[in-house]
Order: sequence, then structure tokens, then C-alpha cells
Amino acid sequence: MKMISQLLSDRHLNIAQEFYEVYRVSIFAFVAFVFALVIIVCLYIYSLHRSRKYKEREEELLQFNNRILKTLKEPVCFVGADGIIQKILNAEDPLFLGIPSRELEGMSVKAFISDEQEQEYQMQMIRDTFHTKESHQAKVQIQSLFEEDYYVMVRMEYFDDKRILCTLHNITELERERLRSEQLHQYFESILNNLPVAVTVKSVENDLNYVFWNKKAYEMLRPDQNSIARKNHFDLFDKEVANQLNAQDEKVIKSKNTYAGVQKCHLHDKYDHFLQVNKVMLPYENGNHIVSAIVDITEIHEKREQLALLNYKYGLMIKAVKLIPWTYDIRAGRFEYDLSAVFPKNLQPYNVNTYSLDGIRSLVHPDDKQLTNRIIDEVMAGATQRLEFEYRAVAYDDTDNYRWTKSFVTIGKRDETGAPLLVVGASLDIHESKMMEQALREAKEKAEEANRLKTSFLANMSHEIRTPLNAIIGFSGILADTEDATERKEYIEIIEYNNGILLQLINDVLDLAKIEAGIFECSFEKIDLNYLIEGIYQTACLRMKNPLVQLIIDEYPTIDGLFSDYYRLTQVITNFINNAIKFTEQGEIHIGCKVQEEDKLYFYVKDTGCGLSADQCERVFDRFVKFHPFVQGTGLGLAICQMIVEKLGGTIGVRSDKSVGSEFWFTIPYGLK
Repeated sequence: MKMISQLLSDRHLNIAQEFYEVYRVSIFAFVAFVFALVIIVCLYIYSLHRSRKYKEREEELLQFNNRILKTLKEPVCFVGADGIIQKILNAEDPLFLGIPSRELEGMSVKAFISDEQEQEYQMQMIRDTFHTKESHQAKVQIQSLFEEDYYVMVRMEYFDDKRILCTLHNITELERERLRSEQLHQYFESILNNLPVAVTVKSVENDLNYVFWNKKAYEMLRPDQNSIARKNHFDLFDKEVANQLNAQDEKVIKSKNTYAGVQKCHLHDKYDHFLQVNKVMLPYENGNHIVSAIVDITEIHEKREQLALLNYKYGLMIKAVKLIPWTYDIRAGRFEYDLSAVFPKNLQPYNVNTYSLDGIRSLVHPDDKQLTNRIIDEVMAGATQRLEFEYRAVAYDDTDNYRWTKSFVTIGKRDETGAPLLVVGASLDIHESKMMEQALREAKEKAEEANRLKTSFLANMSHEIRTPLNAIIGFSGILADTEDATERKEYIEIIEYNNGILLQLINDVLDLAKIEAGIFECSFEKIDLNYLIEGIYQTACLRMKNPLVQLIIDEYPTIDGLFSDYYRLTQVITNFINNAIKFTEQGEIHIGCKVQEEDKLYFYVKDTGCGLSADQCERVFDRFVKFHPFVQGTGLGLAICQMIVEKLGGTIGVRSDKSVGSEFWFTIPYGLK
């Protein structure tokens, strides 16, 4: 520029100016061109640099994406609008759904879907992805080349106008597990719906709202609304039932335990129902649920009440007859019986006791063992279905005594061969009945014996009456024709003696008639004991005809205040003395009295006669009893004496020995007015 300036300045300044003026525009244009060219070259160089950097970053990103794709286990592919798989981006995965990944390229998605509607649905989703350029996701059930069903979750992302990017996620195991869970859920729900038990589930954290009812719950409870979702007791039932159910739930929540009870309430039919309610609180999905099982036991409750009433009646019947039920388990060898009907609860030695069969045999009376053993053997062999028998066994409250028992036996259970397994029976204590039966039998025998004795008495009475009458009549006639004073005196004594005998017979018969008629009476008065005994002694001495027999009065006490019947006492003692005179051939007859205890007198007549046997002593006071048929008497004297003494408030008895003699005695109270 300096050279140009110098040139211009020196010689060609004008030419330059002219030239500048002429070519100024061109010069500026050239300079601008050169500057633009420099800029373009710089931009080109810069763009080459940027392009190289971009390619490097693109390659790095591609490598990074490839690494990500390689880490994915499921294929990522491009799919065209026609549903053809164009390229598998992570084709290094060898198999997908049993198919080599490379072989998926060029295949249509329809090839994996057997259902036509599902095919159309997937194609429509591809079209929607191209159209909306939005992502779509769907679960697809596909069939592999091996005809095995798989489940794939397909996610579609718009890529460009010709392709969409699809991610295929194999959810076969998850889906199969879900299906199994659903099937199991349906199975359990079917079971719950077919149970004869009402089952409900409530959420504790959600105000005890119901989350499940089975079919039986709807049928039993019949809520006011068809849907139970987000409903609790007060939404579905009347206030009374709701309060009852809520109170049960509160108990379960507070105790964190189970609840079991019988609830009486009104249901849809407005009748009383008895519900067996069982509740338990269980944790589920980060919460607690109350599971309730409800059974309508109204019919069972009614049957139970009927059974309880029937058992009560049977129990009363068993107690009324004092029946002892029992069972014998043949296989276990165990005999069980219940004594609650025999003993009151506060006196029971045991309610239920057990015995072995040998133990039962040992309780039987020795005389009845043969019978009971034979019956037991028959039952054990199953030879008879039902039988009853009577025997004596050890008393339940006293092992030293035996009581009569009647047992009823039946076979309660048999095995498949007919052999008995269980014997059921009952035993009845019939001891009192047996004793009554025995007493009746003895009374019958006594009545028959009394009738026989009465017949004998009448026959003997006719003889006893005729004998003194004949004597009286005969000697009376002789007396009229006899003039000898000695003979007359002898005949008169005979007549008087027979008069006494006849009078005694008539008195005995009259006394017996009075006693049987219930009009026999005693006249109580104050008696001088000395006067009584001395009078009886003097009278008895007149009857003593045997010089070998001596009548003796033993020492007796001085009693002031004896109140009794003088005549009846005389009658009893005289009867004792008369019998002693009859049966004593030699020896002594003692009359005596002594104080026994504080207020009783003991009278006795003791002889050295023939005596009585022990059996005769037991029957000597019975009516019409005569041990010596050839001795004069009616057999009523001692029986009448016994009745007189008992009427006077005393007791009577005899002590005798065949080789020594007899002592007849009686006691009476001496202070009685």
C-alpha cells in the first residue's frame, strides 16, 4: 500500500484517482467477495469439524444405546405400519418365546396371535400409534411355534413415519401366576359361596366396612341393600341387630382374640333366631380384617332344648325308680355305671365308676354267681339280644351287705360279623320289694297257719268246752243222787274246777274278740304291789295239786305309785303261773318283781319245768299255738297276755332252756296315770 501510495503520490496520483472513481464499485465488490469467500472457507472448515464431532458423539450414543439394548432380555424392534417386524435391535439374544431372535425379522405380528379379534385389536393399536404419535401399551396372549401360549406386554412408541419402536416384555410367568391366583380365588370363593355357613369380611381400618359376603350370608341376613361395598352394620341392618354385631366386633378388636358365642336376634322373617357366631381378626395387606362365620342353629337349638327336656324327664324317671344305667365296652373291657339316681349329690360316693368284668362278677352273691355267669356268657357270645334277671349283689354303700337287684340287658352295638361290641343296661334296686314280697309271703304263710290253727282251735275248743261241760253235767247228776257227804264234797270240787276251766275258756274267747274288735280297754288305778302279789300267790296256792312242786315268792321292792290295771296284771301273772303249774312236774315256781331302770317294773314267773326250744320261744306268743296237744288249753292265753302288756305300755318275753326250765317276764311303767 505504501508503494501504491507513493506511486500515486508521485506520478500517478491523478490516474489512481480517476481509476478509483471509475472502478470504485467494482473494487468494493471484489473486496466483499474475497471477505465472503474467507468466511465461507472458515465456515466450511468449522462445519467439517462440527460434523466430525457430531459423528463421534452419534457413534458414542449409538454404542451406548447398543449397550443398553444388549442388557435388555426382551426384544426391542421396529415395526412397520403393516405389522411387519422390520428389525430386532438387540438380536444377540438367542431365543425369545422359543424362537431365535433373528428369525423374528420379517414376520407379522398376526402370526403370533390366533384370535382374529385380538389380531385386529393389535393392528388398530399400531395404526393409532402412527396416527397419534403417542405411546400405547397392551397385554397380548400369543402362541409360539411350539403351540405354547405366552403372555407379552407390548409397548409401542412412535419413531418416524415408517416405523414404531416396540418393546416386548415376557410376562408369561407373572400372568400364569395371576391366572392361578384368580383361579384359586374363584375356587375359594366358590367354596365359600357353597358353604352352609355365612361368611363375611370387614375392614377394621375402614370403619368396619364390609369387603366380602358369601352367598349364604346374603340368604341368611338379607341386608336392605344389594351392594355391601363401603357399608357397615348400621347401613345394612336395623339398629338392634347392628348394635349387637358391632359389640361383638369391638370385643374382637380390643382383645385381639377370637370371639365365639350364640346370638339371639331377629332376622328378615322377624322371628327369633339363634346364631352361632365365630369371629377372628386377621392381618391382610397392611391392615386388619375381621372374618365372621355365622351358622343359624335355631333348629339345632330347638332340638337341643327338646333333647334337654327329654333328658330331664328321663332323669326324673330314672331318679324316681332309682335306676342305675350302665354300659360295658367289650373291647376295652370297661364297665361304667352311674349312681346319681341312687345317691344325692352331697352324699354320692361317686357319680360314675368303672369296673372290669371280673370285678362285676366278684360283687355277686355266691348263691347267684352261677346264674349271672351264665347270663354274662350268653351276652358276650351275642346269643341273645335282650334279657332281664334278678340277683343279689354287694350294696353300693356297704360292702358287707347284699341287696336284691334286677338288671335289664341289651346289646347296643355289634361289629360286621355280628359279634357284640357294646352292652347297654340298667339295674334296679328291688331289695325293698323283695323284702316286702318275702314279708307278704311270710304273712300269707302265717295267715294260712293262723287259719289252720283257728280251725284246729275251733276243733280243740269244742273238745275243751265239752270236757268241762260233760264233767259238770255228769257230776251234777251224780251229786243229786249221792247222800255221802265226802263224795258230795269231792263231786262239788270237781264241778267247781270244771266251772273255772269253762269260765277261763269263755274269758279267753271274749278277750280275743274284744282285741280283734278294737274295744279292748284297760282301767288304770293305783295298785298296792304287795297286795297284788300276795293275792295272786294265795289264789295260785289253791291250784297247786302236785306236792312235788313248791310255789315261792321272791323278794320284791316296796313301790308307792304303781298305776296300772289291777285285773289285767293279775290276768297276765296268773296265766304265767297256770302254765308253770301245767308243765312243772317237780321243783319250784318263783314269783318275783324288781325295779328295772328308773320307771319300769320287771315281773317274772320262773319254773323248773320242761322248758322250750329256741324255735318254740319265737312262736310261743302267737295265737292258737299249742306245743303239747294233750295238755288242756286253747293256745290263746299267752297271745292275750302279750296284747295286754303292750296295751299297758310294756314289753313281754321268755327265756327258756330245755334242761332247766322257763322264765316268762314282762315290764310295765309304774309311774303312768
